[in-house]
Amino acid sequence: MKKYIKFLTIPLIVLSFILYTMVFAFAAEINSNPANVGDTVTYEIRVNPCPNMIQALDVVIYYDSNSLEYVPYSLELPNISGFMTNTDLDGEIRFNAMDFVGFDFNEDKILSKVEFTVKDTTAQDISLDYQIKTFIDSTTTDLGSSYTYDVTSVNGGVDRNIGNDTDSELFDDTDTMNDTVSTDSDDFLNNTDTDTNLDDSDTDSNTDFDTDTTEDTDSEIVDHFDEFLTEINSEVSSVNETIVSSQPENQNSQSNAKHYIIAFAAAIAVIIVIGVIFKIIAKRSINSD
Repeated sequence: MKKYIKFLTIPLIVLSFILYTMVFAFAAEINSNPANVGDTVTYEIRVNPCPNMIQALDVVIYYDSNSLEYVPYSLELPNISGFMTNTDLDGEIRFNAMDFVGFDFNEDKILSKVEFTVKDTTAQDISLDYQIKTFIDSTTTDLGSSYTYDVTSVNGGVDRNIGNDTDSELFDDTDTMNDTVSTDSDDFLNNTDTDTNLDDSDTDSNTDFDTDTTEDTDSEIVDHFDEFLTEINSEVSSVNETIVSSQPENQNSQSNAKHYIIAFAAAIAVIIVIGVIFKIIAKRSINSD
């Protein structure tokens, strides 16, 4: 009987090893989370409530680049600003930030969030960790990692609203914004002071124009426009002669001079057209009289 037991022991051990390999050969663990090839791993660094503002921080995330692949542009730093990041290093992700006012972590908030894709499970225990190199508060005390902790999840499961407004708060903010916009639009639509002021200003300007024009005869108006157009033409000629006579030092100055000439000529052309129109109107009024 003992011989049979000894004879069966070796096959049973081999069979157990084969079954174990079949079950776990394509699975691995990432911080106690089972993971398979193709899975998405979300890794967060969070901060427990800090009594003081954080003014400077320097953090490194270490990951097994043989087993994990960083998902491009997945690094999120929702509660800090003015940061610098480097995601091009092999097996490392670095970020740091500094602010004299400080970053507010007076409640549990996310410091960083990043995603990886599992590309190989040969290493049964895939490493994924972080190091706080600097975490200085407003009292110039380096807190290190005493207020931070990490959370790892595979294929979801991370609360994406930690440190942010809840859904109800977001809806309340949206309702408040809608009420404000509605109130402002009602005030604008019901405000007749602006229209009244515009009408009054139009009336005053028209009255002043009529008063000024009645002081001069129609023939004098035509003469004024003739003098005005003559002065404009002489100014255009003098400006053109000045620009042409000047020699630009380089090609850029020549290009700028051309732009100035075109812009100035266009403005003068508009003024001339307006003057001609007024001249025609004045002549017709004289003929009708």
